[in-house]
Amino acid sequence: MLGGRYIIISHIETNGETAVLLKAKDCFHKFHPVVIKVVHLMYRFAGLQEVQTLRRLKTADPCHLSHTMALLVNINF
Repeated sequence: MLGGRYIIISHIETNGETAVLLKAKDCFHKFHPVVIKVVHLMYRFAGLQEVQTLRRLKTADPCHLSHTMALLVNINF
């Protein structure tokens, strides 16, 4: 379990240059399927910029009309 919330199901992509993608289920939302992006330490700054961009997109779309990726939570470890 990751972050006390997500149950990891499988790896989607492990050969990425900047990150690893994991398929998981969200225990807080009826086990809704999610994708978790784990950014490699070397690309941490780029990952933080991505988090800021996703937060801005979420703020710009309060009615959730956009069909883009959404940031649910940011976990640092």
